Amino acid sequence: MTVYLKRYGDEVRKEHLFVTNGVSHAIDMICTTFLSAGDTVVVESPTYFLATNIFKDHGLDVQSVPGDGNGLCVDALEERLLDGLRPRMVYLVPTHGNPSGKTLPAERRLRLVHLAHQYQFLILADEVYHLLDWTPAAAHNGGGRPPRMVAMEASSRALDSGGAVGNKRQRQTESDEDEAYNSEPAVLAAAEEERRSSKAPVGVLGVSSFTKILAPGLRLGWVEARPELLKSLTGKGYIVSGGGVAPFVSEVVTEALQGGGQDRHLDLLCDEYRPVWVAATKRSGRGPMGWRALQGITATDLLPVAKKHEVALLPGGRCCPDGTLHDSHIRLCFAYLSESEIKEGVS
Repeated sequence: MTVYLKRYGDEVRKEHLFVTNGVSHAIDMICTTFLSAGDTVVVESPTYFLATNIFKDHGLDVQSVPGDGNGLCVDALEERLLDGLRPRMVYLVPTHGNPSGKTLPAERRLRLVHLAHQYQFLILADEVYHLLDWTPAAAHNGGGRPPRMVAMEASSRALDSGGAVGNKRQRQTESDEDEAYNSEPAVLAAAEEERRSSKAPVGVLGVSSFTKILAPGLRLGWVEARPELLKSLTGKGYIVSGGGVAPFVSEVVTEALQGGGQDRHLDLLCDEYRPVWVAATKRSGRGPMGWRALQGITATDLLPVAKKHEVALLPGGRCCPDGTLHDSHIRLCFAYLSESEIKEGVS
């Protein structure tokens, strides 16, 4: 795993990894381990709709913060925090988001990590699409993608140890692409001391899976996090009793990793998805999702018409925690279709 994940573009240590039965299992374990009924989880709106079902199964209060063309609006989250919102966790799909297809820029990732440590919450980064990236620069060694959230936290903590931790953001314009950080050592030191004295864990938990990059039926994934966070997962009774999870499937995937089959298959997927994406969107891009605004009809009204013509789509309202927003949008996924089928569908 650690050798293969060099495709991220940086080192992944084995003590930072924990094998799971896929992303859904990981999310459920994290909720069971780190959260309690009544805790607040913040999600981007729109968000991956099936994740919110897991949160609601645990009795969590799901709050949403809007997204834009660059993913989660971290400014909007900060405003909510300043107004008194105290989430136990923020969940997002930072790279090629589901359903938006947007990728959170590095600047926002860093700000989100700083906010997590300042306001004492976990970040659950669903990074299942991070490696599924077909732009030429992204083929190996990280390419043009921003660092995944765990790597961003590690970088931030390294900066912190040099005295730059906890820098307070000063807005220069209303655009969150323009931002500056001024060192506030006393504030940062206080925040770090509060974090250490708090029983509630803080930091980034990244989850991913071989489902999207090898085979859906495998249901094998992983959690990546600092060892002090992982030990709460690895020490659970049924994990210790069973000696881990998915031992047989893990051996199968190990063969694919060691023999180069996983590398070849992911390269093949990216090569095949690239022309399909261009055919579907008329532009270059990344990620298997398309989030489209409707004109003159709602998603609710369009759905039965689409089903009649055997066209699959996801109404945008499903991607909002309370179902009241985004009925003017639909999510389309083209990963199952060939280039010729896509061209027929958009013609």
